[in-house]
Amino acid sequence: MEIRRVSILGAGTMGRGIAQLFAQHGYPTVLCDPMAPALSRAREFIRKGLARGVQKGKFSARDRDAAEGALRFTSRIQDVLPAELIVEAAPEDLGLKQRIFRELDARALPEVLLATNTSSLSVSAIAEKTQHPERVLGTHFFNPPPVMKLVEVVRARRTDARVFQAVWDLLKSLGKTPVEVQDSPGFIVNRVLRPYYLEGMRLVEVEGAGIETVDQSAREVGGVPMGPFELMDFIGLDVNLAIARAIYGALGNPARLKPHPLQEALVQKGELGRKSGVGFYLYRDSEISGLNPAVEKQLPKREKISLSPEEIWRRLCGGILEEARLLHGEGRASEEAIDTAVRLGMRFPQGPFEWARVSSDAPKV
Repeated sequence: MEIRRVSILGAGTMGRGIAQLFAQHGYPTVLCDPMAPALSRAREFIRKGLARGVQKGKFSARDRDAAEGALRFTSRIQDVLPAELIVEAAPEDLGLKQRIFRELDARALPEVLLATNTSSLSVSAIAEKTQHPERVLGTHFFNPPPVMKLVEVVRARRTDARVFQAVWDLLKSLGKTPVEVQDSPGFIVNRVLRPYYLEGMRLVEVEGAGIETVDQSAREVGGVPMGPFELMDFIGLDVNLAIARAIYGALGNPARLKPHPLQEALVQKGELGRKSGVGFYLYRDSEISGLNPAVEKQLPKREKISLSPEEIWRRLCGGILEEARLLHGEGRASEEAIDTAVRLGMRFPQGPFEWARVSSDAPKV
């Protein structure tokens, strides 16, 4: 199963980034989107991305020219078919992805591998709409794909072992670090990090901790790049909430993962974080300029309780660890895969099991 040519279906943020990644590594790459404006934006985005790579010394001008020459842009789905691997990067809509895979399966030769870049939808549910579910798997890239090392490689219920290995080897040839996960809601990172956000909101609502205090404690004690509120604003509160709802529903509505009303209220008002200029924080030129005063008004009036930064981090990381233990106990991913995914996907200094092994504060099994 040698993969020599790659096609990407969907020219949004992830699709264009994945296309750039493959082209940079010399793979003839077709990027397809039915919307001409999306293709035009993608072409310009990739051009600028390759130019930045040259400026930063990551590759030469000759390499840039070769990458641009390896790329082809099209709005015709039939143009994606002459490839050994087709990666779908359409919006997170299960029905849409199922329709795309049904069409790809009907058109592409049986030996063509089909991958979905979904971040939270069931890969098995997508694969089962095809006549050849054994050739379907998940490849969850992280944004931006040319930079982020992690790719969650998702085994659907009927993914053939040879298909999985071929894509695994391909990703390693791109300099990526693949981690294996069995198809399950949220895969590794999106599921295991759910308590990070939820516990942050509980600390604010129930314990009276300040939003800035929680974020600062996470950065200073945990050594993470962003606390839970900064991270939700960065991702987009609407995107983060959609993932939370999907995982919550797919796991049978467990109380521990119930989406928080504080986040839901902000999304309902269109306060979506950095991209809208207001979320848990206020933003000026994409930089935090202060707290959103409306958030304080939504919180119940209660006396503020003084929690140490160490206790705040223990609560945040403890929730991550418990969810990681559940995921591992279900046989979905190894401890090593979970630790690697959290470190690379979230840029945490340690994965949850690594933290548990060295920290006396970690909750015991």
